Amino acid sequence: MSEETPMMKQYKQIKSEYEDTFLFYRLGDFYELFFDDAIKAAQELEITLTRRGSKNEQHIPMCGVPYHSAEHYISTLIERGFKIAICEQVEDPKTAKGVVKREVVQIVTPGTVMEGKSIQEKENNFIAALYPFSGQSAAFVKADLTTGETTGAVLNEDIIEWKREILRSDIKELVVPSFFEGEELAMSSIVFSEEDDTELQSEFKQLITGNVDKRLETAFAILTNYFKRTQKRALAHLQPLHVYNPNERMQLDLHSRRNLELTETMMENKKRAHYYG
Repeated sequence: MSEETPMMKQYKQIKSEYEDTFLFYRLGDFYELFFDDAIKAAQELEITLTRRGSKNEQHIPMCGVPYHSAEHYISTLIERGFKIAICEQVEDPKTAKGVVKREVVQIVTPGTVMEGKSIQEKENNFIAALYPFSGQSAAFVKADLTTGETTGAVLNEDIIEWKREILRSDIKELVVPSFFEGEELAMSSIVFSEEDDTELQSEFKQLITGNVDKRLETAFAILTNYFKRTQKRALAHLQPLHVYNPNERMQLDLHSRRNLELTETMMENKKRAHYYG
């Protein structure tokens, strides 16, 4: 029976903190994936599945992608609704004592990607937060990290109205509190993420101006805290929250939008530019 190496112990410890993501673990000039990540990534990316060492006399599944071309593979996974944790070496291997220290420096998700082929030049890349309250109301805040645009509204109807607003906003990812399960919305094309931190951090307080509904502040807080947790970088380009009234807009269901070809053609499924306030 072989003993687990220090490197694999490090990998498993980091992976345990990012169980719902593909962990791209930097080893020299490659990002390596192990165990179930390797099996799934090899299938999705159509790359070779190999093996490394063994654990309890079982070979460890492994696959990897070159560091210099990782963007292509990351974009492919993002377009299929997956999340990726980028784990880098954060100390010089030449001076490291023991295993090189590594940390996750960014989490890339469908709603937070800011560059690469996943970004369409004439389309917004919206991520949103939905926070339900008692009395069938919910706060809805959406943002585009590529432009910094942030808008929000209080939805005072039932879950059907929430779903209509989410579809109309054409978002890629929805952040919800853990007590609200995304399956309730029955929207399989949207990636669901959880964020329970409702405390508005000091660096984002200046983005709430005027007499804003406290419910919107809650949704804005869970969205910006999600950004802070996943992006691990400055987000100074975020714009102040613009509040809108959804009742002042024409309400169209998904079938009507498709029949009118507002965002894509029915025959060829070609995307059209679309912008929402």
